[in-house]
Amino acid sequence: MITTVTLNPAIDRTLTLEKLLPGEVNRIDATFETMGGKGINVARILKLLDVEAVATGMIGKKNIALVETYLNEMHLVYDFHEINAITRTNLKIVDTSNQLTTDLNAEGFTVKASDLRSFNQRLKTWAMRSDFVVLSGSLPQGLPADTYRKLMVEHAGMSEFVLDTDGEALAEGVKAHPFLIKPNLEELNRTFRKNLTDEQEIIAFAHILLDTYDIGMILISLGDKGSLLVTSDAHYRASSLQISVNSTVGAGDAMLAGFLAGLNRSLNLEECLRMANVCGALTCARKNGAAIEYEEVMERMAEIEITKV
Repeated sequence: MITTVTLNPAIDRTLTLEKLLPGEVNRIDATFETMGGKGINVARILKLLDVEAVATGMIGKKNIALVETYLNEMHLVYDFHEINAITRTNLKIVDTSNQLTTDLNAEGFTVKASDLRSFNQRLKTWAMRSDFVVLSGSLPQGLPADTYRKLMVEHAGMSEFVLDTDGEALAEGVKAHPFLIKPNLEELNRTFRKNLTDEQEIIAFAHILLDTYDIGMILISLGDKGSLLVTSDAHYRASSLQISVNSTVGAGDAMLAGFLAGLNRSLNLEECLRMANVCGALTCARKNGAAIEYEEVMERMAEIEITKV
């Protein structure tokens, strides 16, 4: 089983239009709402891939009915700690002509230390039952940058921890020796103040992180150029799937879910990477939040070329 943790969830409202014209009147072609947050996105894709998963984290009491409606529509198993607040709403604007997504993200609720302590007991229960625990997304207001690191240290040995975050939360989190981290290239450069562009430079720096922080492996998303998987004794490059991009919302989360689904099925790393890239790409190709399908994922895995570099 896989547990996903979302401490700063959001209701995602997505607006799709042909071309975004700043400062002008824009006509919306389609709009939809769903429950968002990186961990929730991962749990949703895992469910679609027939992997047992539970979503946990923090959620606001004041609009809990709406939140639970969206979670139930996803058919998720969930166990959130409720706090006396409103779960935020984020706005995503999809410009189809330029294949660009603009995110307008709210700060979200403020979490007290007492809320984190209560949640910690819930996490312990699920960590002891899980093969992997995914800690992902931004931290809510009120929690320090080392929150993910402390959670991993406190529950060390109960499960394998996967970290997918950015900035200070990532810089602190790697100190707890996670099994896997999944930054995209922009996040990697921003967090560690680098300007990596060349593949060999990226791999070399990934090895520095592996050795310095005793990380198991690093999965680096390269957008339409595919991805890199770096372990202590091997590195793999995965090609991208040829698709028409409609929205990049949740693509990185789908990639991580695909990789973990492969591990859950005891596939080798190359097959895990294939599944990861197909899930990420198919998510980009979907319109209006439509779900990817397990059968299509399996059918298109052969289209991903893996090179051991």
